[in-house]
Amino acid sequence: MARESKRRYAINFDLTIAQLRMYYDREHPKKAYYAIKRYMLKHGFSHRQWSGYISNGTMSRTDLVDFTTALHEEFPWLIKCEGNMDATVITDIFDIKQMILDSQDEDEDMGL
Repeated sequence: MARESKRRYAINFDLTIAQLRMYYDREHPKKAYYAIKRYMLKHGFSHRQWSGYISNGTMSRTDLVDFTTALHEEFPWLIKCEGNMDATVITDIFDIKQMILDSQDEDEDMGL
């Protein structure tokens, strides 16, 4: 059996507020985002922005499926409330802000 490669993943999702009101919490539907955030942080992910997370370590595709299955088992309402949930393989992460700052420093050093 071939060994699965391990990679870092980004997971992003959208939740539908109307569905959250029906299946999660009528008065405070956005608390769902905090519940998911706590779960993701506890299970080896870092929060990047809004509903975007990055795995701290590498995972196989099977690990990813197992993780997202467990996430949906923890929050049975999630499958009814998510618009989309996708995973992206991360190959490189660049700090764009730092690249711009470095570029500006180089321009200043050249007198531009």
